[in-house]
Amino acid sequence: MYTSWNGATEVASWCFYGASSEAGPFHVVGNASKDGFETTLTAKGYLAWVYSEALGAEENVLGTTPIRQTYVPNLNVTLPGRVGTNSIAVTG
Repeated sequence: MYTSWNGATEVASWCFYGASSEAGPFHVVGNASKDGFETTLTAKGYLAWVYSEALGAEENVLGTTPIRQTYVPNLNVTLPGRVGTNSIAVTG
């Protein structure tokens, strides 16, 4: 999973959530420190629905992304700027 927040310098990390249905229940998939413009987290297994929270330095929630459905991209295609294949991408 990857996420970005253009221009939000106060974001320190992201908390990623996933579920098998849009209605949930959602569970924490993992956390990742902000790493430049986009932050990536690799999760085990397939997550049909995901969202993330932007966290400040004190781990306060600064904002939440919309819930998005995921898909498995064509395994023979490597997207520009991405390393490798067989990753889950978020639509929208």
